[in-house]
Order: sequence, then structure tokens, then C-alpha cells
Amino acid sequence: MTPSHGVKKGELMKEEKFLNFGPEEKVLTFKAEEKKDKPKKVKVVNCLKLNVRSSPEKKDNILFIVNENDELVVDGEIKNQHAWTRVYNAAGAKGYVLTQFIREI
Repeated sequence: MTPSHGVKKGELMKEEKFLNFGPEEKVLTFKAEEKKDKPKKVKVVNCLKLNVRSSPEKKDNILFIVNENDELVVDGEIKNQHAWTRVYNAAGAKGYVLTQFIREI
């Protein structure tokens, strides 16, 4: 999808900024559009209850618990099986889970 400014994802966008130095003075700057992965739906697998934690550490606080087959959303990269992945639930609460317990659907 092309944003309303006509620049495709990952391209540079030229932005003109006029300064108060005089009528003909202007500075051209370029902004790289931020690349974001499309959100992915995942479901909880291989465990009856999965702790969603405040940060990617086993010792950190449990924010909420999800059940096997519950759906979550990942807005970034799904990490390797032994890493942590940031997820969101349907209410928008976010936290981290061990990747080995989620599968993309």
C-alpha cells in the first residue's frame, strides 16, 4: 500500500523546509520511512497456560496469563524458538512470551 504522500515503503521522501534566511533559501532534507513488519496473528501452543511477562526475562513480572489456543498478535519479527517475542492480546495489553509456545496462524 502506498501512503498518501506517494512514497513507497522503504523509499526516501524529499521534504523541503524553508528557512528565514531569505525568499530563495531552502534546505532539502530526506527522511527514511520507517519499515514495520505487518502484524501477525499467532496462537498459544504446547502449554495449557502461558505467562505473558513485562520484559523478556523469566524472573520479571507476569502481566497476564493466556490459555492454549488463545490468539495473540505479534507486530515485529517472530524470534527463534529459544528467544522472547513481544505480543499483544485482543484488549491491546502487551508483554513478552517464549517463542517456543506460539505459532503463526
